Amino acid sequence: MPEKHGKKKLGARVAPSVAAGEDATDNDVIVFLQSPRAAAAIRAKLRQQRAKGIPITFMRGTAIVKRYPDGREEKLGEVARPKYRLPADVSIISPL
Repeated sequence: MPEKHGKKKLGARVAPSVAAGEDATDNDVIVFLQSPRAAAAIRAKLRQQRAKGIPITFMRGTAIVKRYPDGREEKLGEVARPKYRLPADVSIISPL
């Protein structure tokens, strides 16, 4: 039986293998990224970046946009839409 090292209890939506301290599988990562906890952590990190004056780069549709802390936005480029269509049972994870 593995020893417990005083790890914090993880959220209920985290897969049992991760809570047990095992290596995360792809499914475990997906479950975590879809959790409110991951979304909150990402939003907190973005707030920290804005407070430090670091611009944030992201995609809006097919445009690559850089947003500066003062509110300015700069369009860096455009990405062509892929011809490939995702199957119906596949979802894109976007916690923001």
